Amino acid sequence: MMSTVIRWFALAATVAPCALGCATTTPAVLVDARQAYGVALQADAERWAKAELTDAREALDVAERTFEGRAKKAVVEDMAVRALNKARLAEEHAIANKKANDEAAAEARRNKRRDLTEELAKLPELTPTVSPKIQAERQARELMNELRPLAKVELDEKRGLVMLLPTDGVFRAGNAKIQQTAKGNLEKIAKVLKEGKDQVITIEVYTDGRGTPATNLSKSLKRAQAMRDFFVEAGLEKERIYVVGFGKERPLGDNQTAEGRAKNRRMEIVIHPIEMVE
Repeated sequence: MMSTVIRWFALAATVAPCALGCATTTPAVLVDARQAYGVALQADAERWAKAELTDAREALDVAERTFEGRAKKAVVEDMAVRALNKARLAEEHAIANKKANDEAAAEARRNKRRDLTEELAKLPELTPTVSPKIQAERQARELMNELRPLAKVELDEKRGLVMLLPTDGVFRAGNAKIQQTAKGNLEKIAKVLKEGKDQVITIEVYTDGRGTPATNLSKSLKRAQAMRDFFVEAGLEKERIYVVGFGKERPLGDNQTAEGRAKNRRMEIVIHPIEMVE
């Protein structure tokens, strides 16, 4: 009987401490500490606050062992509070350190851009070198695009930009007077040609094969001069304009047919850079 009583007191001595306040369920603060540690990991504290995260991990391990060792609830909660605070500190330091690093990197990029801008500003201004030939071809094509709605235009490598106008639609029959109906279109052509300050213009006038050579040459020259006078009145510099009367030379069609003669009665306005005539 005595031995049974002794064994009961011994059992009561081991059970009594838990009955008097041992933590049997996980304290809420320990759960909070675990979650806070996870948040610190998500904030990349392992990179940006490694020392603080290590302290938090050690404090949480102590709290976990204290709980698993069935220590008193107050002791477990105390250890858990310490772990919670350290985990939150690790998170705060990680966020702050990452922000500081990002700001420093952004400032470094700004400084680099500023330094590059300053260096570029010190360099002499560079102008791409374009050969005169390429420049002339570029201007000719731009001019051709502007003139195409007004007349037939083609680019001749040797002569330059050639604009062809039938003289039947420009001059009155048999003389060098410009028709009123043609002036509107000619004024538009003059407006385009007026912009080409570094270009010269040669007005070439042709006739068909009818009539004497002398008469045809005289008529074609007078018509070329009349066209030059019109352009000068429209604002072009007279020094930029050359005139030639070719008469029946260089026919485009057969002078034995009406259709061929109509092709031959023409005016060719040739536009080319100044160096081509120097």
